[in-house]
Amino acid sequence: MAEDPGNKLTPKQRQLWCQAVKITENKMIKPLARAEPQRQARVEQACTLAKQRDLKTCQITLRDRNKEGKVNLEADHLDLKQRHKNLGSSVDNPITLCSEAHDQYHGWNDGNNKLCLARMATVE
Repeated sequence: MAEDPGNKLTPKQRQLWCQAVKITENKMIKPLARAEPQRQARVEQACTLAKQRDLKTCQITLRDRNKEGKVNLEADHLDLKQRHKNLGSSVDNPITLCSEAHDQYHGWNDGNNKLCLARMATVE
């Protein structure tokens, strides 16, 4: 397996290999690709519901959009939605943060590639 199989396969074996890849693609990869936009919509819905759950209030600074007007709130995932795809669409995963607290968190926590990742910024 360490050697390039293309150098060892006959033309007929290559043809069979390509057919096997196509079957696998149709059965496994294409359904995953079709499901991704739906998953992303569920993630965005979870972020919207989390902001409503948190009463449109930053959970760190307690800045309240209802009292202060235009407070830029972001729903940030506590667990990486890339690592745990099912948690990304759970309303219990995002937390509502104002953009300032969110930026400070990521500055303190070594950037956006740490635990709290998805930035669904909105101004309503």
